[in-house]
Amino acid sequence: MVTYYPGAPHGGDLHTVSLNQNGWLPKGSAVLFGNNAHAYADLNDNAQADSNEEVGPTGQQGYRFFVGAYAPGGRAV
Repeated sequence: MVTYYPGAPHGGDLHTVSLNQNGWLPKGSAVLFGNNAHAYADLNDNAQADSNEEVGPTGQQGYRFFVGAYAPGGRAV
């Protein structure tokens, strides 16, 4: 995660955070659903989290995903 924005003078470096330690997700969460947000990929645009749209952990390390820059249209920069 980046605290503010990539390259910010303070808080602009990429770093790992624990979603459990701060109480954002219950320990062992099977989906990204916590006390502040429910993140899912609304593939069919029905504004509901269908079972195939939930974001699950990436393994024993929890929720770790590649962070990259993308241009409009979804092309990697």
